[in-house]
Amino acid sequence: MLTHEHGHSPKLSYSRGGGQVRLIFISTVMAMSFAFMLFAVNTWHETQSSLSRELSYVKRLFRQTTETVLSHQESMLRVLGRRLEEAGAMSEPERGRQLIEQMLDINTAMAGFGLLRKDGQLLLVSSIEPDRPLPSLMDEEVSRVSLLEALESHRMVVGRTYYFPLLEYWLIPVRLALRDEDQQVSLAMTAGIDIDAEAAMWNAIELKPGMRLTLMRDDGYVQLALSKENQSREAIYSNPVEGFSAIPVGGEVRDPWLPDALSKSVRLERFPLTVIASYDSRQMIKGFIQRMSVPTFLFGVALIFGWLIFNYLLRNQKLYEDELIHHATHDALTRLPNRVLLEDRIRQDIERARHFKRHVAVMYIDLDQFKRINDTLGHKAGDRLLSMCADRLRMSLRQGDTVGRLGGDEFLVILPDLTEPNDAHGLASRILDDFNRPFEVEGRELFSTVSIGVAMFPNDGSETETLLKNADTALYRAKDAGRNSFCFFEPCHNTATARRIEVESALRSALAHDELRVVYQPKCNGKTLVWEGAEALLRWEHPKLGSVSPLEFIPIAEETGMIDAIGWFVLQRALHDLRLIREQVESFNMAVNVSVRQFRSIDFIPRLLGQLQLSEVPLHLLELEVTESIMAESVPQLGVLRDAGLRLAIDDFGTGFSSLSYLKRLPVTTLKIDREFIRDLETDSADRALVTAMLAVARELDLDTVAEGVETDGQRRFLQYHGCSQLQGYLVGRPMSIDVLLDQLQTHRDAATG
Repeated sequence: MLTHEHGHSPKLSYSRGGGQVRLIFISTVMAMSFAFMLFAVNTWHETQSSLSRELSYVKRLFRQTTETVLSHQESMLRVLGRRLEEAGAMSEPERGRQLIEQMLDINTAMAGFGLLRKDGQLLLVSSIEPDRPLPSLMDEEVSRVSLLEALESHRMVVGRTYYFPLLEYWLIPVRLALRDEDQQVSLAMTAGIDIDAEAAMWNAIELKPGMRLTLMRDDGYVQLALSKENQSREAIYSNPVEGFSAIPVGGEVRDPWLPDALSKSVRLERFPLTVIASYDSRQMIKGFIQRMSVPTFLFGVALIFGWLIFNYLLRNQKLYEDELIHHATHDALTRLPNRVLLEDRIRQDIERARHFKRHVAVMYIDLDQFKRINDTLGHKAGDRLLSMCADRLRMSLRQGDTVGRLGGDEFLVILPDLTEPNDAHGLASRILDDFNRPFEVEGRELFSTVSIGVAMFPNDGSETETLLKNADTALYRAKDAGRNSFCFFEPCHNTATARRIEVESALRSALAHDELRVVYQPKCNGKTLVWEGAEALLRWEHPKLGSVSPLEFIPIAEETGMIDAIGWFVLQRALHDLRLIREQVESFNMAVNVSVRQFRSIDFIPRLLGQLQLSEVPLHLLELEVTESIMAESVPQLGVLRDAGLRLAIDDFGTGFSSLSYLKRLPVTTLKIDREFIRDLETDSADRALVTAMLAVARELDLDTVAEGVETDGQRRFLQYHGCSQLQGYLVGRPMSIDVLLDQLQTHRDAATG
């Protein structure tokens, strides 16, 4: 906002400064962010791919070592079994003890060995004395199942991993039955593979943190688990994994402990076991974060430096633009705002005054006899005098007022936020008094009085050009009056006041002299074009004033309170005439406008309902048209009327508050689309879009719609196509008296339906 030196810094109302720099910075940040996101996504995929390759390698290695260890143990057992048969160990078990000890010395992965009959009775167990009684493997269910499976198989059978207290080892039990030439079991053996033995090659596999290798049995028990994490083996091997399935899901068997982990699996060829290699997703994310830490830091540093550079460039750009704008909008001599900036300030002050119902004074100030001083003392002295006059004007004004130079010896003063037009009178008098004091220019005392012309917003104009023109006119009247004076612009103000007083005086007796009459403008069905309702309109014919527009006398009636009596007159006449209409057309609705002042009356609703009861008109045939301001502040009263059965319409929808939040909760039945949107419907795409949107909103809220001001077939076709409920305007019918309406009503309905 533009002020004099005691206020804020002068500014234009439009946005300026750094637009291109800001656009470049935002574009750069967006491009960097997009590149950073692509880099992060690519890094994530690279992390996953790298881990996937590692898992594939470890999976293959684990499978190969497992198959090698088991195959080797099976071969060793077969060789040992044949040698035990040759030694007659089945009849004399102690003969085979030395062979067993030799095999155990060679095969360090095997922690123990047992020789047994096919009925499960152990005959010889390594590390157990000969005279000690030995149990039968048929005694325990787990050992019995694996033994029976081995007796039926031609291959080595792998049992469940278990803890052997005597040896303090976790063992993988294996059992093998040898057969004679008749394929009968001749000898059975059981052995335990120490899962922690160095000879078990799987212990040589190096695992990263978060990586796990699992050998799963089909019955859900873990055969072998390798991991960097410390986990209770009792918990791992003693119980089956709940919900485990050896059937691949999505191509892979999932890790039994980490279903969401990255997993790779493969089935062993010779044994019913599944190898699962998995990587904990938390470790995978941790690895991703580590890989992204440096790029993220560099990206943050780039953003910070970019922001600092942007602010530096923006600050310089704004300073440069401020300097350019100052030169373009200020007078070089007095450093006061010039016409460009003054007109912008007037527009701002008018908008604010319009919003807050205030006044704005525009003063044209001209130095009296300046040309004589300029010609006598020279331009240098004249320029010095102009500068001193500018300083004196600054000191004469209030905080927030504006003074500028239009050119030559003319200045302009803007006085905003005036409560009353007379407030400008005192300020003008003060300026005259200040300029009655002499100026000291180059050692001389000079006198330069001023003439002032004043125009007021809104009395003397509502636009910047109008106010400037009227203030200039008042200035010349002040000069004509003898200079050193001020003059307010009077013609328009006086003419308007005189007209208003005359209209107000005549309106007070209009009802008593029967000068007011009610006419009806028909409304037709949007589809059939049949007349199905009308709006009651008020007309005034005065003997001297002639036909007075409602736009002129209705506001006066509102301000003076006469609208209350006029409103009841219209309502009573409309109900009376509606009874006459219903003798011809039973279902005919009547719309009546209700003013804000009338609606706010305490007895309005009871009196209205009483009038309706006396008229014997069905309540649903009366539609009250109210403004959006009433809708916004009188929701409970409207609800009472709606519950009673009356229809409620928002008049001139789209020209006031037009809040969809109000519309959603208001008890309205009809939206009346203002003629401002209908007038240019055929040529203005914006109006077409707005009307289409209004009709769509009304249709979704189950509201009827009435289009006002329909005058052409093109407008009618557009509204019909978009489903407008009712049409109103000169194309449908002009406002007419009740007699004419009754004459034309039945004829029109017959023609429309025929």
